[in-house]
Amino acid sequence: MKMDARVGGAVIEIKFTVADTVDSSQVVGVDAERLKCLHALASMMFKASGKKVIIGKVEKEKECAIDYTRFVPEDGWNKSLVETLFKDTVATYFPGNGIDVRTEDSGDTTKLFAVVKKMDSAAILFGKVVYELFVPIGIQNGRRIVADVEEQL
Repeated sequence: MKMDARVGGAVIEIKFTVADTVDSSQVVGVDAERLKCLHALASMMFKASGKKVIIGKVEKEKECAIDYTRFVPEDGWNKSLVETLFKDTVATYFPGNGIDVRTEDSGDTTKLFAVVKKMDSAAILFGKVVYELFVPIGIQNGRRIVADVEEQL
């Protein structure tokens, strides 16, 4: 997958180019839910800039049939890559807030939590977005990923 972002005046336009129909379905999601989550995440990240974020049409390099095979767990999945991506996403979304990240492993599932001091509307939105976006990331890495936000006790 390639991503291209262009800044023009008061607008940031983000375009995705994916290899094929399968990758397109992973980026877009059912009823464009993942694309909406990407838009929400980018909008919150660029909110302070005052710029409007626009997500363009997802372009495919080729068409192919989608194979809906069942999830197959991978013993040697790249845990550090997925955890780093989650930590970087948390740090970008909550800049300068020192948000902790907690991980729980059980069977073929890993739960990733951003631990916030106060559960506010931004934290709730972030939880919804990362939950939706990390499902396909987990599947591609042979792991069921549940990403969410929890309030610090």
